[in-house]
Amino acid sequence: MSQQTLTPARKPHAWTQRLRALLIAALLSFSAGAIADPAIANQILQAVRYDRQILDMDLQIAKIHVQNGNVAQARLYYTRAHMDATMLSVQLAKLQQQNLDSLNRGLYSNRTAMELAVSKGQMAKLQSQYIEMDLAILSQLPTSMEHRVKLDMDLLMFNMTMQQLEQAMRDA
Repeated sequence: MSQQTLTPARKPHAWTQRLRALLIAALLSFSAGAIADPAIANQILQAVRYDRQILDMDLQIAKIHVQNGNVAQARLYYTRAHMDATMLSVQLAKLQQQNLDSLNRGLYSNRTAMELAVSKGQMAKLQSQYIEMDLAILSQLPTSMEHRVKLDMDLLMFNMTMQQLEQAMRDA
């Protein structure tokens, strides 16, 4: 009898499982059966805020590792931040769908504000994708000053758009 070397099955990382779950949830939320509900939109907005806090935390840790010259750890945290940004984009897509559906169903008290919320939601989703691209590059080149500055500028624009989105949702 010959002896075979058994290798343990590779377990997917928790963030991969979380990403898959969010992507499936996003796909389901775009189905024809999705019903607009401003309360659900507000819950999704809370999830966006939470995902942004996680993103900010991972970015802060990555920056510390870059400053300390620990490139491998910086890569790891920029990769985590990239996954956080992907989750943020998924939540923003769900929020956009809810706001658009609320507009189409007339579930607002101020149509102009609801239209603005839809517009700002679309902008925020696009800006989150720019952030994803920045982080994809930084996960490979964590010491690139050019890309870190670009990320900071994209985050600033995203923050301003999110403030306008939240205000428009409150006014709607």
